[in-house]
Amino acid sequence: MRPLAAALGQQPVLVVGRHEVAAVAASYGFSKVLTTHQLAAALGPGALPFLPRSSNTAGTQPGAAGVCPVRDLGWGSEQQPIAAVLVCSDPAGRDWYQVGPVSRRCQKAP
Repeated sequence: MRPLAAALGQQPVLVVGRHEVAAVAASYGFSKVLTTHQLAAALGPGALPFLPRSSNTAGTQPGAAGVCPVRDLGWGSEQQPIAAVLVCSDPAGRDWYQVGPVSRRCQKAP
């Protein structure tokens, strides 16, 4: 991810995923990070039609000092197009350490 950040770090990138994906992308060196929730907040509900209206809207708030990166900074515009879409995923999930029913069946009997 760091080589990609070296090449695209100063260009707008869209990050997709759960939890703190914008912070993760920033920690790798991406400086112009947009989330799908920020796009939805800037472009209206049609931008994310499948997002339940009652869902958690964390990440929809403007950035530092109340600046919207889409409307106020032009990220994702013709002048500053989105250079890449980063799909951030944790394949093991948040609770990877918990033993579930499938793994119990695979354990050796005592």
